[in-house]
Amino acid sequence: MRDLLIKSQRITGGRKPITVIDPSRVEEFFQRLRDSDLPLLLKAFIAVSLSGGLRVSETLSLRPCNISDGIAKIKVLKKKVTVYREFNLHPIAQELLNQIKGVKNYARYFSFNRNTVYKQIKRVFGNGTSPHSIARHSHISYLLHTKNINHMKVARLMEINSHVVASYNHLNTRTELKKIWK
Repeated sequence: MRDLLIKSQRITGGRKPITVIDPSRVEEFFQRLRDSDLPLLLKAFIAVSLSGGLRVSETLSLRPCNISDGIAKIKVLKKKVTVYREFNLHPIAQELLNQIKGVKNYARYFSFNRNTVYKQIKRVFGNGTSPHSIARHSHISYLLHTKNINHMKVARLMEINSHVVASYNHLNTRTELKKIWK
C-alpha cells in the first residue's frame, strides 16, 4: 500500500511536505486495505479515520451506538463546547466494523491507545507517516480532488483554517489563492 502514498506540497509556514494517499486512488486504497493481512482492528481504524477525516482521539471514541444506517455521529470537543460531526461511512469501513465481534452497544470499537496507533501506522506505511496524514490530510485532498467544492466549504466541514486547506491545492502564489477566495 506504500505505492499509493504521495508527498504533498505544503506552502504554509514553510513546513515539510506531508505524506498523503493519492487522491485519485483512494478507492483502490480502500479495496487493498480490506484485502490486506493487517489485523482487523487496525484495518477498521484506518478505514473509519479516512472515510471521515477524523483525528485519532475522535476515531478511538467511536461506539456502535454512534452509527446508524451508514452514518456516524462523532463527538468533537471544541474548546468548552461539545459539537457533533456526522459523516457517511465508506461501505468498506462499515463492512470492517461489522466484522468486529463482541462489542457491546456502548463500548468502544477500538480498545487500544493513541501510542499504539502511531506505532502501527509507522510500521505499516513507514517513517514519515502519521495517522493524521493517512486519515485527515488524505481526506481533505480527496474532497478537493473528487468533489466539486471549494476549499472554504472543506474548511467548514473539517473545522480547520481555510488557508491550510488551500495549501492542499498545490497553489504556489498568493494571486492563485486570491482567485479561489473570490
